Amino acid sequence: MGIKIGFVGAGKTATALGIYFKSCGFEITGYSSKSADSAQKAAGITGSKACDARRVAEGSDLIFIATPDGSIRSVCKQMAAAGLFTESHTVVHLSGALSSDELQSAREAGSTIASLHPLQSFADPQEAAEKLRRTVFTLEGEGEGLSAIAELLESCGNSHFTISKESKPLYHAAACFASNYVVSLFSCVLETMEHIGIDKARAFEAIRPLTDGTLDNISLLGIEKSLTGPIARGDADTIRRHMAAFEESGLESAQRLYCELGLRAAQIAGKTIQSPERLVEIGKILKERGRHD
Repeated sequence: MGIKIGFVGAGKTATALGIYFKSCGFEITGYSSKSADSAQKAAGITGSKACDARRVAEGSDLIFIATPDGSIRSVCKQMAAAGLFTESHTVVHLSGALSSDELQSAREAGSTIASLHPLQSFADPQEAAEKLRRTVFTLEGEGEGLSAIAELLESCGNSHFTISKESKPLYHAAACFASNYVVSLFSCVLETMEHIGIDKARAFEAIRPLTDGTLDNISLLGIEKSLTGPIARGDADTIRRHMAAFEESGLESAQRLYCELGLRAAQIAGKTIQSPERLVEIGKILKERGRHD
């Protein structure tokens, strides 16, 4: 485990990865960031150094460019122009949506390149670092750069898979569904519960086991067999009651999302329901009340 790892960028993801890779036995050489405070904080947590990009490059075998997506290409170009990349470096970025083509200037300087995206959220670096032990990583790239990052993850015991650079935007959209938009969904859930007098903390405590149970069912049974509720039963009367309740309460945003997701649920139910004509009626209700053209 002689690989030395450095970070250009010191946000939550870079900090969590530094904590995690250090716990796996790798040396973290340092953090470079436009924010001196962020670099100092990340370095302090990982027992490394806050320094400039040159020192990160000089001390590292593996360089993570952990900047916001819009800065990856320009930061890489600046480092290449300064002569910071060599043939001994593997340069990797952490964007879920962008391919390793963002690192073209590092490749032209002789370095191997790849992109790495952990399927994990990073609200808190310390907690995220613990979750990384059970996290699946997505890789993209080719040749020695891809091999180097795969070997790193295998040393840590992490599962991973590789996708093409053309697949990254759709892959990242799927990840947004599974993480960011779950937050949006729960916002609607808690808003609706709060409207009937149940405070958000109590509502979340009550709803969480229901959500966990649904995820368990999907894992065990698959999508179609896990769908329950009024749409799975073809119960149009209950859907009408839901619509009336949303409209009386003024919860227009929640109603629109309910209708959109309900139409998706109807598609799923259509694969197994014994009376598909019931879904036609439900579909009409959802399209009309969800303001669909």
